[in-house]
Amino acid sequence: MSRLADRAKSYPLASFGRALLPPELGGPLPAQFVQRVDRYVTRLPATSRFAVRAGLASLAAASYLTTGRSLPRLHPDERARV
Repeated sequence: MSRLADRAKSYPLASFGRALLPPELGGPLPAQFVQRVDRYVTRLPATSRFAVRAGLASLAAASYLTTGRSLPRLHPDERARV
């Protein structure tokens, strides 16, 4: 897989990780979060992997639709509201 495809796949997961456990409030760095969750998700059946990725994409879409901004660009309080 190309680096661009890797980044496109991990971007929603990193955004979700920052919203769930913001680094500025003591959470892991987005790269660490992506690595740990991706290791877990790759062990899931294909339908479950698809469901996880669809959920992350819908969360990213909800952020754009409700605030007009992506999750990483929001303040931690705004991320929690999305």
